Amino acid sequence: MSLLLTTTGSAPIPSTERVLGTGDWFFAPNGPAEGVTSRVALDFPQGAPGGWRARWPVKAGQTLRARIEGGQTLTFSGQTTATPTSDGHVWSDPISAPVAAGVTLTLRTCATGAHAAPASYDWRSLGWGLGDYYDAPSLPYGTPGPSVRPDIVVGPSGGPAVLIVGDSIIAGSGSYLELAARDAGVPCYSVGTGGEQTSTFLASIDSKVAGLDYAWWTHVIHQHGINDADKSGRIACWQWGRSKGLTNIQTTILPATSSTDGWTTVEGQTPEWFSASASATNLWLRDGAPITAGAPAAVGAVDAIRVGHQDHPLEAVWDTAATAYPAGYTDRWRVPGWGGDGVHPTALAHQTLATPLAALMSTL
Repeated sequence: MSLLLTTTGSAPIPSTERVLGTGDWFFAPNGPAEGVTSRVALDFPQGAPGGWRARWPVKAGQTLRARIEGGQTLTFSGQTTATPTSDGHVWSDPISAPVAAGVTLTLRTCATGAHAAPASYDWRSLGWGLGDYYDAPSLPYGTPGPSVRPDIVVGPSGGPAVLIVGDSIIAGSGSYLELAARDAGVPCYSVGTGGEQTSTFLASIDSKVAGLDYAWWTHVIHQHGINDADKSGRIACWQWGRSKGLTNIQTTILPATSSTDGWTTVEGQTPEWFSASASATNLWLRDGAPITAGAPAAVGAVDAIRVGHQDHPLEAVWDTAATAYPAGYTDRWRVPGWGGDGVHPTALAHQTLATPLAALMSTL
């Protein structure tokens, strides 16, 4: 994997409120005196020198309480409980105590009343996902439970923070881009939607991050591609990112194949019908995404501007697909254990793709 045609350095990032982290996975022990509670790790890879505040997805009719284990009780508009009257989100009041870089706080949340049914694999949309664990014996694995996990943490910071956008490949938690950000200690927030194309992304992104501020991120990583390899749409997405004051990074498009043997061999794979356009877009990206007069230019065009030019909207191309290819191929999955269903990488693939990406993340 390589970082292609980037500028030589980023301007200093002014200190302002910025995304500091998101809630990580649940722990186990018991707290029956508080009712149905959860324990969740809040990671602060760059610390929170000026304090922090967190946001929870909520349902109307809930009562929400939260505290730091071994620390203070959080408040909501000055109260120790939040009682939302409509579906949406609630923010805690700021926690002024600083947090050192690399510290993980354990947060307990208790939510009673209404809850969201587990109808989605993306817990950010409903505040609940199958596979979350609660520490009450009366709630078995897979039982619908309250919305008890914060989806974002913000606070004053001068460090980088990444907004990750894309399709179902990065939807939910644990994608290769999120894993890479965690390994590099870069706070991130991911917005992935199944079937997303560049046009639907541009039409919907503002609603997906409603209530958040684009100034809370410094970079946006665009993963879109397998549903829509349109080069002009890609340029429009980068122009959108630049209009929000974000530095744009684009990943290359991962393989998409069918298989006669469950993706255990390279020879048993056949590229999907749309793979040719994806491969053509990857070649264009590897050439620095040449642009002439705001439109995509041909690979090798001598009169085009490329990634790193001050008038080009893209700062860098991260060639994630190159890590996914077996030797001698540019349109098939490595084997065994990478192809998943042919489009969506397996957990092994996500973890392995994250390793070289983490090195790139650490340069932001």
